[in-house]
Amino acid sequence: DGSHIFIFDQILVLNCSVEIYFKCIRNSLEKIKKNDISIVYIKYHPDLINNSIVRSRFNELCTLIEIDVITLNNDFFIEGFLSQRPNVFIYGLKSAVLLYAVMYGVRVICFSKTYRKLNENDSRIYSIENFFRDKKEFVNLSFSEPNLN
Repeated sequence: DGSHIFIFDQILVLNCSVEIYFKCIRNSLEKIKKNDISIVYIKYHPDLINNSIVRSRFNELCTLIEIDVITLNNDFFIEGFLSQRPNVFIYGLKSAVLLYAVMYGVRVICFSKTYRKLNENDSRIYSIENFFRDKKEFVNLSFSEPNLN
């Protein structure tokens, strides 16, 4: 159905900028809004499900851009859902969910290119990008601006 699902990584344990992460999210939300999409879904890493700061910041961005957000329950089995090859867009940075989504043929937008441009040097940021670097058959994975068509 063309839904947009943000997979919120456990970014608080990385040495990378949380500000860049939220800029990536904002950029994606703005592009989504320009395509007349008014609702997104969010799946938080289990360690962030009770982090009110992260949750409120994401909700504030959605409110600012005038996009409604639905939070997927912690027990929602996203990998099982993705195995059905739904017509959705997945956004994130390094979650294993992105790996599953790519392998199931779901369209994935990974934020790592933005971090690379800004010379962030925590190698964990690039785990998805590095894994798929030489695997050209996965055309459903993008490290650049999302194509919403």
